[in-house]
Amino acid sequence: MTISPTSKDNTKHGIGYLLAFAIPGIIVASVVLGRRPGWADYMAFALIIIAFCVVPTVSVLKLVPDRPPCRRFKKHIAGRYVHLLPIIAFPIQILVLAIGVAHSINPGMGPLGTIGWLLSVGLFSALFGITASHELIHRRSKFARVLGGILLSTACFGCFKVVHIRLHHRYVGTDHDFASAQRGDSIYAFWLRALIGNPREAVRLERDRLQRLNRSLWRSELVTWYGLSTLWFTLSVSFLGWRSGVFFLLQGLVAILCLEWTNYIQHYGLTRGRETTGRYGPVRLQNAWTIDCRVSNFALFNLLRHSDHHVRPQVPYYNLQRTATPRYPYPFGFIMLLALVTPLFRYVVHPLLDEVAATPNEPA
Repeated sequence: MTISPTSKDNTKHGIGYLLAFAIPGIIVASVVLGRRPGWADYMAFALIIIAFCVVPTVSVLKLVPDRPPCRRFKKHIAGRYVHLLPIIAFPIQILVLAIGVAHSINPGMGPLGTIGWLLSVGLFSALFGITASHELIHRRSKFARVLGGILLSTACFGCFKVVHIRLHHRYVGTDHDFASAQRGDSIYAFWLRALIGNPREAVRLERDRLQRLNRSLWRSELVTWYGLSTLWFTLSVSFLGWRSGVFFLLQGLVAILCLEWTNYIQHYGLTRGRETTGRYGPVRLQNAWTIDCRVSNFALFNLLRHSDHHVRPQVPYYNLQRTATPRYPYPFGFIMLLALVTPLFRYVVHPLLDEVAATPNEPA
């Protein structure tokens, strides 16, 4: 496996992962400042501007140098500290989402501000809640996996827990994985496929599992996660009214689209070839893109070191390493915006895909 050189063993890198909690902090600050007369509509877009403009600009200007975190965190107190951060994200996601839903009925916010706030809260649930849950559902601890499922329920995305582990990681880069974008796919066609594929495949996987165990479909974990989503919706309606209930559901949809947006760029055009036996080859570094941006990786629990994650899915986020290829040349936020303009995205990315295809495979 080709990785970048690692910095000296130093626990100080662990504090960088606190940047993840800047995401809910921005939402709370937007609510507080949005209470001032005339500020609500402007503050509704704060997280969007920071995520797609400020952070990528900081990366391009190299204001924060890229250095990988320590490989041996687990030998230090810092290893325990960073191990707990996704768990700490659980109550914060619940609390800040409740604040965000309540703020959606702020009378000082106009139609444009309401749309901006919906996008911001959905983006928060994706970048913070779903990202933390992604780390938790990969852990061996049942407690961590349950917390991951609860976090996903706040975005009405419980099916992700089933599909991501049991289908995506197994079939990534093949025709069996709807979450692996094929070369030539637009983000818009991919979104439609993902919105259909996630619940369909989750139900199929759970039905097959429960049939093997001779259990009722009511024993499915999907019932638990979507039951919790129904609870969050009911609480929103009961305490804040139907408008807030609809807002909760729509922010979940935005969060799902944001997650699939990330999936799209992380696997676009990368495929696993078949071996002489006809079976697909093992998962390799070439089956996922890496994006090198220290700020984004700290804030997203190293989600963008995706190549290493797919080769070593049980490795905790703070021990994931930078891989040499395949790598996007631009920051995460810029690549996401680029994906919205399909011809431009293909113009930039297809030559990179050709380079990957011409490079010998790294060992699994």
